Amino acid sequence: MAKGSFSFDFSDVTAHHEALGYRVDFYLPERAAHRIAVREFAEGRYYEPFTHLGFKHILEAKGRRNVVHAGAFFGDMLHTLSKSAGMVYAFEPVLENFVFAKKNSERLGLDNVVLFNAGLGEETSLLPIRTTDKQGRFIGGGSSFDGTVRSADHSYEMAPVFRIDDLPVADVALIELDVEGFELPALRGARKTLERDRPVVLIEDNKKNCADFLTSLGYSFVFSTKGLNYWSSAADAGLLGELRSRASELGVLES
Repeated sequence: MAKGSFSFDFSDVTAHHEALGYRVDFYLPERAAHRIAVREFAEGRYYEPFTHLGFKHILEAKGRRNVVHAGAFFGDMLHTLSKSAGMVYAFEPVLENFVFAKKNSERLGLDNVVLFNAGLGEETSLLPIRTTDKQGRFIGGGSSFDGTVRSADHSYEMAPVFRIDDLPVADVALIELDVEGFELPALRGARKTLERDRPVVLIEDNKKNCADFLTSLGYSFVFSTKGLNYWSSAADAGLLGELRSRASELGVLES
């Protein structure tokens, strides 16, 4: 009987977040070396450093409560979330991404991170997620749920999808979704959580279709930076107003 092993190629880097004082070691996926987030970390810089500042600002102001974070990729945001949250419930449906997120979480000793090899949606299901582009290149964090899978099409993986409301997750202070156009189904699956806990919501909203749903629940759009939209209930309007002012000072506020 022959024996062997399967492995993923990686780089070992140290990245520095000057404003937060974090200096953290990461494993980076070589197959995703072309992705901007990986390139930034490979050069020793945090990708979207203001987002990390925002996490700390929001979570510490809201008493270090719990977080739902979807689209974990290789785990680049887990350390920052872990430092300021109670528990971090992180979701990554692509197997290779999940392995890197898991290894980075273990390496950094993030004991308050619970990581799921799954996505978030409107109902519990099993869906195809595209993991390579038309040229056959691995998409990494750009992988998306986008249609019907053909037989033996290896550009897709099948991934479990959960509703946030079906999970034993409580006292949520922040929901952050970077799920490549699947934000609205993920939010619909979190309706009860949104109504109960009134978390701050950070979403990319690539399809620009989440506003009506969030507004119907009493949420208001506050600002956007680097494609990430910041929404809050009335109770957190002042909190996000402070963060908006900081974004303006740093020159990263989008008009």
